[in-house]
Amino acid sequence: MKKLIAGPFVGEFGWELFCWQGVLRTLSKTHDKTIIYCRPGMEKLYLDFADEIITYLPPNYEPNCHFNTHIDENIPVPSISPNDTYIGPNTRLVDYTQHTSPPFTPNISQEFIKFGEGTRKNNVVLIHARSTNKVNTGVRNWPIEKWEELVNHLIQLRYIVISIGSKDASSHIKNTEDKRGVDLDELVNIMSVSTFTMGPSSGPLHLAALCGSPIVVWSGSNVNQKRYENDWNPFKVKVRANHINWNPSLDIVKELCSNLINPPPISILAVLVNYGDEQLQYLEQVVKELKSFKKYNVSIVVNSNIPLDIEGIDQVNVIELNDYQLLPLTCRQVIWDHKDDFDVFLFGENDHLFKEHHIDKYLKYTSILPDNRISGLIQYEENKTGKYYPAYHANYEWDFDNVEEYEGLKFAHFTNIHQATFILTKEQLHKIGSKYNFTQFFGQSHYSSKCKVNTDIYQFCGMKKMICVSEFGENLIHHLPNIYINGERGRAVQRSDEKRMNISIKKLLT
Repeated sequence: MKKLIAGPFVGEFGWELFCWQGVLRTLSKTHDKTIIYCRPGMEKLYLDFADEIITYLPPNYEPNCHFNTHIDENIPVPSISPNDTYIGPNTRLVDYTQHTSPPFTPNISQEFIKFGEGTRKNNVVLIHARSTNKVNTGVRNWPIEKWEELVNHLIQLRYIVISIGSKDASSHIKNTEDKRGVDLDELVNIMSVSTFTMGPSSGPLHLAALCGSPIVVWSGSNVNQKRYENDWNPFKVKVRANHINWNPSLDIVKELCSNLINPPPISILAVLVNYGDEQLQYLEQVVKELKSFKKYNVSIVVNSNIPLDIEGIDQVNVIELNDYQLLPLTCRQVIWDHKDDFDVFLFGENDHLFKEHHIDKYLKYTSILPDNRISGLIQYEENKTGKYYPAYHANYEWDFDNVEEYEGLKFAHFTNIHQATFILTKEQLHKIGSKYNFTQFFGQSHYSSKCKVNTDIYQFCGMKKMICVSEFGENLIHHLPNIYINGERGRAVQRSDEKRMNISIKKLLT
């Protein structure tokens, strides 16, 4: 029998959550038996995969990050055979430091599960009024008088406010229900139904991310922003944060709460490319449609070789080039120049009609797809005989053998990744920009330079393009000229019709 014996983890709670227990859950699958040592009260983290749990509290317990510098190393462990794996308490399983690039590098994959049971409510706020000075961190404690004012504000908004945390390291704020010191089983259930959890950066705030609870958090280090929004947020809970200092004003914290409860409209930068005047009627239609979006604030920039006077365009950049095949690439420069100013970024040729539901679905799919997957669109044209799919030609085909399912929706890969457009969230844009110069082509491919403006995203960035075939009709984008149907102006006839596509979609779904 091959056993995994690990622990106890002796560092801070947040590090146990995101640099320890997820790794052990993965490792347990390759062992016949898993024995976990943990501190009393932490059993909940291991119950789903451990065969045996032994509690042990190291003496002089004073954790800091991964470690406890005063740990008694004489921790009792069972006998270990040559086939067993033993992971001692001060073993670093995940390299996570603010100075490495990227800063989050698991030595082995982690598997996380959601903790807590219950249906989320819209009137319950959890606060962690931190009050400890462990390892000289008292500066992180938000003043009690600010907590009291904030609680009164939340109560006026008809919220039930609950104080959480340990009784020796957090305060019970007046007019709140005191749930400090409850066991972990009860705490995760409270978190799983809460409207949001708030406080200075601390272990309970990290736990909230594993319970699906939205988070309002502040700290004195911008390193924490990436941690809360990405690295330590496997289920992509909503986060509103201020990482300028540990003592933000009451108004700033109120605003964070307000933005979470009533978030401002998502901002979109749409950057379009236009050459000449032969397709201005399509550009006008595209601009009008983008400006009609109800749920989003859309700003439109057009890079063009000629001046334009079209209602709805916020900025026209007249570009002079020796090779106008590179005009679409200039749009990536505009996007990168505004990488921190918008929530979502669109690129499109002047004749591809973005609809509001494209954004709705993209954001939905992004929230459920793994980070190495990215949602895409399929171009279509139409006439009185039906829809045609110009990308469905030559040897391009669906990958019928590798349909993936996420939250009840099926996704498939189409081998022609060109769509003359792309959609990216700010997070995805920054991720790509950390690997490549976003303003330049990323690598060699069989696609033309004009096509590579969008195909680069799907070919080189470690994100496989997937189409949601369960909602296929929602993921089509209209190529307005409809010129590939009949081969107008010398273009090759691309007549992949509705019948062929419908047969393929049916096959993918079954």
